[in-house]
Amino acid sequence: MSREERKAKAREFKDQFPVQTALGVLELRFRASETKAPRAFTIITTAMHGAHQEAGSSQVIELHGSIRRFKCIAKGHYLSAMELEKQEAKENEDEALSGVKKTKYPTCKHKQAANGEEGTMCNSTLRPDCVLLGETIDQEAMARAELAASRLRPNDICLVVGAPDDSYPAAYLPELAARSGAPVILIAQDGAASVKAMREACRSDPKTFDAPQDTQDPILHLAGDPVDLLEALVDAVVSREALQQANQQQTEESQQAQEVLA
Repeated sequence: MSREERKAKAREFKDQFPVQTALGVLELRFRASETKAPRAFTIITTAMHGAHQEAGSSQVIELHGSIRRFKCIAKGHYLSAMELEKQEAKENEDEALSGVKKTKYPTCKHKQAANGEEGTMCNSTLRPDCVLLGETIDQEAMARAELAASRLRPNDICLVVGAPDDSYPAAYLPELAARSGAPVILIAQDGAASVKAMREACRSDPKTFDAPQDTQDPILHLAGDPVDLLEALVDAVVSREALQQANQQQTEESQQAQEVLA
């Protein structure tokens, strides 16, 4: 793929997934501006398209799974969409040579036995690794999301992009973050109802407010286009990075001047 083709593909991806692209850039700038030990930058999403990873987000918790992964029904062995594509291409090639169609549905070719050695082939039917209608959220993913939210502290930020719907337990995560002491920033065109619900939930928890008359507000609503506001956050991080670099350069020049005078 040529350089121009890569640029065109990147533009197409940004047009299709602007929020995911902005969050990926925000993490990249955030990492570049860090001066101390790396801090967690976790994306928790109910989306199943896998675009967050493609946009550069390094730690993504997918509560509803991903259409880019498959798992077998019997043992829960995982297979990426790319791996399945290669597997099916080989099976099609074998069937074309033999003239016999072996399977109607894609099956798991995992062979690892309990002791770690190669065992018999699983052959269980594969299905998309995503939550379908009527199914429950992956409990392991939800536990990881709750742990990430509960570990937030006042010097952290819980950023909610888009007004959360009423689907619990996912909608509970911003409340959990606020109760943990972290400020919650909701970026949405219309999030007044969500902010009101979160504030009421937080005020009902004595751990969040010292007293009923406490005026502290852990929820901030930024009304506007999420993409524009995220890009503004990126600009703010870039400005902070430039300021830190300028201060560092000034400090180094001052030290050099003192050494010369000494």
